[in-house]
Amino acid sequence: MKNLKIKFGLFSLLAILAVSVFLTSCEQENVLFSTHDKFDEHQKITDVLCSHIHDCSNIDISATDISIDGGCSGFERTSFVEYINMLENGYEEEPIISIVPHPLESGQTLEIPIKDVKYYDDNNDIELEDRQRLVSILGFVKNSNVSNIKYLIRASVNDDCKSGWGDAVKDAANYWTNILGSKVKFSQTNIEQEADIIIGCDTDIIFNGTTLENISAIARARYPNSTYRTPGSRISINNASSTSRKKGVMIHEFGHTLGLSHTGDTNRWHMYDSPTSDSNSVMNATVGTNVMSLDDRKAVRRLWPDYLAKPNNVSFEKVGGSVRIRLKNSQASLRPYNHLNVGHWYNGSYQPWGNWGHQADTSGNYDIWWIQYFAPGRHYFYVQGGSHNNEVLSPYSGWFYVDM
Repeated sequence: MKNLKIKFGLFSLLAILAVSVFLTSCEQENVLFSTHDKFDEHQKITDVLCSHIHDCSNIDISATDISIDGGCSGFERTSFVEYINMLENGYEEEPIISIVPHPLESGQTLEIPIKDVKYYDDNNDIELEDRQRLVSILGFVKNSNVSNIKYLIRASVNDDCKSGWGDAVKDAANYWTNILGSKVKFSQTNIEQEADIIIGCDTDIIFNGTTLENISAIARARYPNSTYRTPGSRISINNASSTSRKKGVMIHEFGHTLGLSHTGDTNRWHMYDSPTSDSNSVMNATVGTNVMSLDDRKAVRRLWPDYLAKPNNVSFEKVGGSVRIRLKNSQASLRPYNHLNVGHWYNGSYQPWGNWGHQADTSGNYDIWWIQYFAPGRHYFYVQGGSHNNEVLSPYSGWFYVDM
C-alpha cells in the first residue's frame, strides 16, 4: 500500500489508516460487494469524511482509493471501510442480553441488555466504558463464529514443506481449543468445501497468483473477512523454512486468522490492559516460543470468552443508607471479573445495572459498597461476574433482597 499524506486536521484516530494494512505475516481477505452495497458504502465514506474535514466538495472515491483535494491526501478504500466498520461494530456485533428469572413471578424471565449498564469506579463515581476494543483496525472474528472453526491441511504441507509442519498445525489447533475460558475451538476436516481455513505450502496451486505465493516469511496468514467477521481463509507455509518452533508459528498464524496483530506493533490498536510489549508473547513478529504467554491467554479470554465462573458466597446487606455487596470468584487467577454486574429490581421495575471496575483480593473476594439513595421498601439484587460489557457473563447468583 502506498504511503499516504495527511495534510488536513482529520480526527486523530483516522490517522491510523495512513499506515499499511498488512502485517509482515498476513494478507487481507478480499471482500466482494454487490452494486447496491457499493452505493451504500460510497455514501458511508462520504458521510464520515464530511464530518471531519472543512470542505468535503473535492472528494473522489474510486473502486480502490479515496482522494481528497485533488490527491493531496487520501486513503486506500478497503482499509478505510474496514475502519468505519470497526467504529460502528467494535469487536462483538451481537447484542449481549442477560436472561434471568423474574424475582417475584415464578416461571417468568427478564431479558436485560448489557448496553443499559451504568459503569462505576471504586469510588462509586459513574463513568463510561472507554476500553479500546481492537488490537487491529481490521477487526476480530465475532464470538458466534469461533466455536467450530474447521481447518484443512493440503497435501502440499507434508509433500512440499519441510517435515513436521502437518503435526505442528494439529498441535497448534489443539492448543487453541484447550485454552481455559475461551470459546475458540478448532477441528480438522478433509472436505475442502467445509473448511474455514485452508493450510498449504507456498508451492501449492491454490496460492498461485496471490501474495501468499513464494513468501519470504516462515508462514503467512490472511486476516478475517471484515464483512462477515469470519476467520481468514488461508495460511501458507514457506517450503524452504524449518524451525524448532513450528507449533508456535502455527499458533501465531491461527491468531492472525482470528484478527490478532503483532504484540509489539505500535500501528495497531491494543486492548485495554493488554501490554504493547511482551517478550514471551507468541504473537510477536518473530516467534520465539511454542506456547502463549499469560497475557496472550488473558487477551484471548477477553475477546472470545466462554462463561466465567459463577460467583459464590454472595450476600447483600443494608448498612446505613448503603448496600454492601460481598462475593467470591473461585477462579479469580484464571478467569477474573474485571467488572461486576449487579442487577436491581424495585417497585415493579428493573433498574439500570450497576457495574464496578473493582479488583478482588488475592483470594478472589470482593467487598463493595453501593452508595446511592435507596427509597424505602424491598430491593432485589443479583450479581454476575464479567470482564466488561462486550463479554459473556458468568451465570447469575440468584436474587437477594434488602429492606431499606
